[in-house]
Amino acid sequence: MASGRFISNTLGASHKFGDLTSDTHRVMYVLLLTHTDVEGRVDADPRVLNGRAFTLMGWTTDQVQEGLESLAAARLIHLYRVDGRQYAEVVDFEKHNKVRRDREKASEIPARTSETAAPIPHDGGSTPGALPEAAGSSPQQVEVQVQVEVQAQEPRAQAPAAGARQPGKTRTPNKLGDFDPSTITLPEFLDPDAWRDFVAHRHKLRKPLTERAVELILADLAKTPLDADEMLRRTVTNGWTGVFPLDHRRRDTPPPGASKALDQYTERGL
Repeated sequence: MASGRFISNTLGASHKFGDLTSDTHRVMYVLLLTHTDVEGRVDADPRVLNGRAFTLMGWTTDQVQEGLESLAAARLIHLYRVDGRQYAEVVDFEKHNKVRRDREKASEIPARTSETAAPIPHDGGSTPGALPEAAGSSPQQVEVQVQVEVQAQEPRAQAPAAGARQPGKTRTPNKLGDFDPSTITLPEFLDPDAWRDFVAHRHKLRKPLTERAVELILADLAKTPLDADEMLRRTVTNGWTGVFPLDHRRRDTPPPGASKALDQYTERGL
């Protein structure tokens, strides 16, 4: 390890460094950089760091562990274990440090691998350290990779056959076979024959009544119960689909010639 590391003047503009919420953790990161080996690794046992890098800082081992986990959560370092011992590796170390491998001692700290990059147990700090990820990958990239692998392993669900009902879904009745409006209990003011004619009329128009449609129509008929039967008959006669209030003013005033037509109808015995 060199006697010191060159700290890039871009550190103050680093978003990851600036997002740290504690100045203590920022100081910890800077001091940690000065003690990395040629590969950017360091023994991250809090007791060792307190004896070497943070000698006079007065931090407890719990505070050091919490700070390391905060740096790992910010993706400034990787924490990992080998044979039960904790190590740290600076993220993108060579990108920000000019290393002369011909002048420095080879690293004696084991490298971080997919097997050793297991989560570091959190022993009580405020920032949990769920840390492992593939080298050079962001947390979002790792999550996407896992989702893609799972989707590739799962068999593709086959599309349901045409007209087949999907489990867990309730289909709204839209055919007489699902719901028969001619068999419902009618209110007393309604003539069953007039209602059945109306139901058959809707079915003939390919507009079968649903349960909700029946509720709304009966509610409209109940507003003028004395006219209900006639409203249904007019709907059938005129080929309508809905029911409408009667216009009593027009009904009470016979159209011109109506009386003569009625007399002829009576004379023929019809």
